[in-house]
Amino acid sequence: YPVDGLVVCYEDTEYAQTGSITGHHATRAGLAFKWQDEVADTVLKEVEWSCAASTISPVAIFQPVELEGTTVKRASLCNISECERLGIGGPGTQISVIKANKIIPKVIKVTQSAGTFSVPNECPVCHAPTIIRYGRTATTPDVSASGTKTLHCTNPDCPAKQLKKLARFVSKEGMNIDGISEQTLSKFINLGWVSEYADLYDLRRHIRGLAQM
Repeated sequence: YPVDGLVVCYEDTEYAQTGSITGHHATRAGLAFKWQDEVADTVLKEVEWSCAASTISPVAIFQPVELEGTTVKRASLCNISECERLGIGGPGTQISVIKANKIIPKVIKVTQSAGTFSVPNECPVCHAPTIIRYGRTATTPDVSASGTKTLHCTNPDCPAKQLKKLARFVSKEGMNIDGISEQTLSKFINLGWVSEYADLYDLRRHIRGLAQM
């Protein structure tokens, strides 16, 4: 059975009450074991920069590998600080990949670096200049205690920012609007029909255009 671990329970309930609990496991009656993650070695093809509502995040694109019964070919690198910690280089860098908790692809190690890691100077979507931030506080907006480096688009009207915000708005966890996918939202934004939440409730203005889509 494809499971990520095992819980062994005590028969002695009195002894079990002497154990501790965690926020994730409310029982004291056993011990939890996690299997070691399956590791695959592969080669980095490129680092793709994905523009979302708040940050531009690096994504590792690598030669496909089989992990936990699925084919994996990309994994988020989270931020610039994580790339520097791992020692990510350019195309040809040899990396080790796992699926954390059997689900989320993750680069865990660089075994041999090739080339250099570069941070884009412009947004991959709207081509506005980018800025590296180190977190944010009230008095020092570009510095934080963690010092984590993240990349941001300086254009507040970047279509990618609007797309991610609108996609969350129409999602099941948001307003649960059926029939509007992220791809459809992208078309609406590019056509200039949608730029804010209220526009989604006024699409009748574009009924002729909708009929031709």
